[in-house]
Amino acid sequence: MSNTLDIRNLKCYYLTRSTTHPHSIHMINLGKKIGFKKIIPVICPNADANDISSQTAVALGHAKIIETVLCSEDTFEPFILFEDDINLWPDGRKEDQFKITYPVDTDSIYIGISNAGAHESGYCDEYNSLLYKHDPRYPNLMWIWNMLSTHAVVVLTKQFALFYMRAAIESINHDSVMDNLVSRGQTKYNVMALARPIFFQDARINGQEESTKIDFSKSNSTITDERFNSWIKKIDWEDYHKLKTISHIPVVKK
Repeated sequence: MSNTLDIRNLKCYYLTRSTTHPHSIHMINLGKKIGFKKIIPVICPNADANDISSQTAVALGHAKIIETVLCSEDTFEPFILFEDDINLWPDGRKEDQFKITYPVDTDSIYIGISNAGAHESGYCDEYNSLLYKHDPRYPNLMWIWNMLSTHAVVVLTKQFALFYMRAAIESINHDSVMDNLVSRGQTKYNVMALARPIFFQDARINGQEESTKIDFSKSNSTITDERFNSWIKKIDWEDYHKLKTISHIPVVKK
């Protein structure tokens, strides 16, 4: 069974330095251009003022977004989490670009992607190690297992939101980049990504455009049965990233 979602009807929360920062103004204008019903700034802690690393500040900011969402509604509703260096990548379909059909049991959809994946030999970034598999039922969607990307994420379930917040907080405790820990959720939950993203990180506003303005729609899946069985199915996720406090959930092949 499938659901169809128009992302413009979701509440959007974006991480920014201040509501007067040029990136924040850019996000408000982008939201109006696209037609989002509501786009809400969440202020990222100031790294210098709080004597913390920028890595820690970003993780705290992401956790703050989830906290804001969960505390603002009695009933959980899907939402979008943005960073403020994104921009729209039109695909010529106009309004249809914002409508996504996906399996009903999906926990999250990455509408901004990257070509970086957590590597099986460790937690560090490694390009060209991304594990993904196209789903013939959904032409512009692919299953992902280790994508390092947090700039444009649709969160569909409360369970995934809670995992995301825990991963952000625990990345601070373990001195790890937040993306690495969040990527582990892609093995514990049903996580998909757009093969051709709606959003990318714009180099004009300090985004990593080279690794996020990419199109996997015509590429071959990188996850094979052999690789699934040799890594994803067998890896000790309790030890991965030296993270002990997120309970292990057996991987189910997608």
